[in-house]
Amino acid sequence: FFAILYPLRLPIARKRSKIMLSLAWIIALLCSLPQSLVFRVMSHPKVPDFQQCVSFEAFANQHQELAYNVFCLGAVYFLPLTIISVCYACIFYEISKNSKENSEKYHQSDHSRVMLRRSDQRPLARARRRTLRMTVTIVTVFACCWLPYATMTLWYMLDRKSAVHVSARVQDLFFIMAVSNSCMDPLVYGSYIIDPRTFKRTIRKLFCIHVSPSDIPDASCSLSTIQSHSSPDLSKLSATTADSHITVRHPKRKQPLPDYECACANEIQSIKSELGRISELLEKYVGSNELIMNKMQESLKDVNTQISDLKLCNEQTKQLICENTIQINEIKSSTTNIVKGQQELHSTVSQLEKQVQEDGKKIVSLELDLNAFKQSSLQPESSKINNQLYSNEQIIKEVIDRKAREKNIIIVGVPEQTVSDVQTRLTNDELEVWNIITKLCQDTPKPIKVFRIGKYTTGKHRSIKVCFNTSDAAKNILKNRDKLTQNLNVYSDQTPAQQLYLRSLKEELTCRQNDGETDLTIKYVHGTPTIVKKPTKNSE
Repeated sequence: FFAILYPLRLPIARKRSKIMLSLAWIIALLCSLPQSLVFRVMSHPKVPDFQQCVSFEAFANQHQELAYNVFCLGAVYFLPLTIISVCYACIFYEISKNSKENSEKYHQSDHSRVMLRRSDQRPLARARRRTLRMTVTIVTVFACCWLPYATMTLWYMLDRKSAVHVSARVQDLFFIMAVSNSCMDPLVYGSYIIDPRTFKRTIRKLFCIHVSPSDIPDASCSLSTIQSHSSPDLSKLSATTADSHITVRHPKRKQPLPDYECACANEIQSIKSELGRISELLEKYVGSNELIMNKMQESLKDVNTQISDLKLCNEQTKQLICENTIQINEIKSSTTNIVKGQQELHSTVSQLEKQVQEDGKKIVSLELDLNAFKQSSLQPESSKINNQLYSNEQIIKEVIDRKAREKNIIIVGVPEQTVSDVQTRLTNDELEVWNIITKLCQDTPKPIKVFRIGKYTTGKHRSIKVCFNTSDAAKNILKNRDKLTQNLNVYSDQTPAQQLYLRSLKEELTCRQNDGETDLTIKYVHGTPTIVKKPTKNSE
């Protein structure tokens, strides 16, 4: 490119070559940086001891993958095609411009009839035509070799689902065509640069180098020089020899070469046969390429038909999907209505159950009241007096029992002792109780009695009853029982009547909470459990 467009800058060609090579390596390095980040060595998930450099899972989304593929396609196909097209177009323009200027100078010169063979205009016209053909051929070969592969790549980027259905053999053929472009360039350049006559003359000279000059006539040599359009080097010729090469332009006459025998005739004949064989191979290659192109056209037709069929199938599937979505929406709406109806039925049934429970409780209480009224009405006055006295005695006993139990506490969660000796078990229980008491309150006096409640059962831990001399010790321990761990609990020693009353109070609290009074709780007021409302944050 620079040798044709800027021939006077050839002395600095070495420096320019170094600069161009450095720029080429830098550009290649920059273009390969994304691939060094994208590709990685990964092991095959199913084949052991197999690793491959792949770009799998290298992109966060499809937009990044599309940008990377567009960059690679532009760097491999579009950018080289643009560069070679521009360079060869500039070369052809420069040759055409020089040819036009020389032709104008030729018509304007007064000595246009006598001129050296070097200034003949026909080689320039022939070079221009050859350059045009070579430019068109090189650009066409590059475009044809890479166009199927680039088209397949763009198709895969834009519509991957339909591109996957293309035959693997067709895709391999596209790839082979793309990489075979490097093999086609030497054939194109050789077909335009190597002249068959020059090739034959070179072979003849190569094999006739030991032949004496006397065997070849001088006229034939001069005539062959005239016939071959060669330009003599006037700087190395004498004056008489130079004048002999300056001829007046006359119409050329075809003169036959003199017949003479050469020692290399057999070699030339073999070379001709080889050239004939090469031409046959080239013809076969062209024929095979035509067959390949025909097969590619047929495969492309099949691909087009498959694409049309896929489009029809996609449209039908879309219609089916729309119909299915409509049916699914209808089913969803009906199911929501059914669920709502079930929820309403469940709520009504639960309300009816609550009402039936309340009515049953009322009936039971009415029956009890009725029985009590009947008994009271049937009993005589003496029995009523006796019952009153009995109830008073029971109240006195309850008061005395509660007073005695105020000095006791019940500890739940202490593991059973596994020792067989009874005294040892009691001693260990007393030590465990004393450790618990000292953790809760250090100033507590030592208990006067510690024993287990109930019969021993394997797998269960009996509660421990602890008795003190005063009720203050028990009250102090109960105040600090929140300090215990989750496995241990401390309760007050309650009478059976207190336990029954607390149980009934809990049942009443549960019923009222189920009825909607969720802000209720049980609280001890002056030592008596009572249902009260939970304190709010403002009141706190």
